[in-house]
Amino acid sequence: MGGRRQKTGRGLLITGGPIVTMEPARPRIEAVACLNGRIIWAGRAIDKPRIPGLRWQRLDLHGRLLLPAFCDAHTHLLFTALGKTRISLEGTRSLPEALKRIRTGLKRLPRTQWVLGTGFDKNLWPSGDRLCKEDLDTIIPGRPAAFFSKDEHALWVNSLALRKAGIGRDTPDPDGGRIQKDSRTGEPTGYLTENAYRLVWKIVPPVGQAQGERLVQSAFAEAYKVGVTQVHDVGSEKSFDIFQSLYLQGKLRLRVLHALPVEKLEQLSQTGLRSGLGDEMFRLGPIKVFLDGSLGSQTAHLKKAYVRNRRNFGVPVYTAAEFGDIVRRAFRVGWAIAVHAVGDAAVRRALDGFLANRRWRPRQMLSRIEHVQLIDPGDIADLARSEVAASMQPSHLVADRDTAVRHWGRRAPWAFAFKSLRKAGIPLAFGSDTPIEKLNPLAGIDAAVNRQRAGDPRGAWTPAERLTVEEAVEGFTRAPAYISGEADRKGSITPGKVADFVVLSHNIFAIPPAEMARTGVEMTVLNGEVVYACG
Repeated sequence: MGGRRQKTGRGLLITGGPIVTMEPARPRIEAVACLNGRIIWAGRAIDKPRIPGLRWQRLDLHGRLLLPAFCDAHTHLLFTALGKTRISLEGTRSLPEALKRIRTGLKRLPRTQWVLGTGFDKNLWPSGDRLCKEDLDTIIPGRPAAFFSKDEHALWVNSLALRKAGIGRDTPDPDGGRIQKDSRTGEPTGYLTENAYRLVWKIVPPVGQAQGERLVQSAFAEAYKVGVTQVHDVGSEKSFDIFQSLYLQGKLRLRVLHALPVEKLEQLSQTGLRSGLGDEMFRLGPIKVFLDGSLGSQTAHLKKAYVRNRRNFGVPVYTAAEFGDIVRRAFRVGWAIAVHAVGDAAVRRALDGFLANRRWRPRQMLSRIEHVQLIDPGDIADLARSEVAASMQPSHLVADRDTAVRHWGRRAPWAFAFKSLRKAGIPLAFGSDTPIEKLNPLAGIDAAVNRQRAGDPRGAWTPAERLTVEEAVEGFTRAPAYISGEADRKGSITPGKVADFVVLSHNIFAIPPAEMARTGVEMTVLNGEVVYACG
């Protein structure tokens, strides 16, 4: 039958600048063509495809660099979005400054049942500034109040919050947590770390579903501005419900691999669900387990005591036997594990659990150790042998440099050992841990390459652990796709993969590493559509 030629749609053709594919077999190309959200061709501009009936939307890079869009491999997007509704104490340098910030915040925020805040870092305060309930009682006498530390491993609360949670002088520390008490009176001071803070947090009214969906949707635009089209979210069961709801409504405009809390393992094991179920927009990730706390709160579990407190080895959350049992049960029903381990003792405990159960590990997705901020060099070979990935956050490096040296002393050179881990063949996926650090892969790349704040006269911290620009970019592109079992469809500019790209203002492969901080995102493409353009 004769007739008119059928139209095949509208494609996107990108030319006019350096294109780094992050595909080792073909690292540099001149042009890329996309159709219906997929890359259909990549190569020399002169060889661009000719498809009858197809109208090309042309994107000229004007000399700017094109990369695969970034994936942030460790986020808490709901908590990040909720931060905009709470009092921020980020950047305060003393207790009086924090209290002043709270007073100002109370005037700005609408009156609610609870007063909530986040972001204080006691490591930035003078040593004499102590967090206690009485200071909050003076400012907030009639409502319960709770303020998270910057690392989200400690909670500062007032007396009413303690009473509502039933916490008093006779309340014992929960497993994997500490209720700080006055050495003289035995009364709780209002400072709770690790699992102890959950005693209060579980009675805080949860965010409503509709509000949560609005807040998370607002985070999508913020992600586009920094070139992110995918996240590995390790949030709560509530955040999973919100992402799932948006997905079912067709409103999920960010690719999400979502971890689920270990508390759901027993229930999940009865369903037949397993890690990797889903599609390119929303997939089930690993089971999330905590083994210790954080450097900032001095609750990371260490093999040797903290330099400034010889009785403190941190807070182990599970015994070796308990964690081994979790790994075994998860692996046998097809769930990968993402285990939070900051200190060297926690990393060792994670390795023991993974190595003992390696024969049952699921094949569709790698398990991973989140953070690996401090590792005993003698354990690196076992980490490689365990066949799990290291999910790390380079931006923590510049933020935690002084704190690590202060509390870990001579062990600090083995903090954030990116190069050593990579040389051992351990997959390195990078993220921000937002809201702990800002969602910004370029800042993470800068930190991994330079290992210092811009202009720091001390220079690089442990310079032997610096990565090349390409190695750092891989941590935000190919590596997350690999560990999530999606290397065949994401992470590089290759025909057949998703058409997600980021355009940078400067070619970070060509400029001096010290100038990386001036690079910004000028455009983000998701599924072949421009979702952000600077200016």
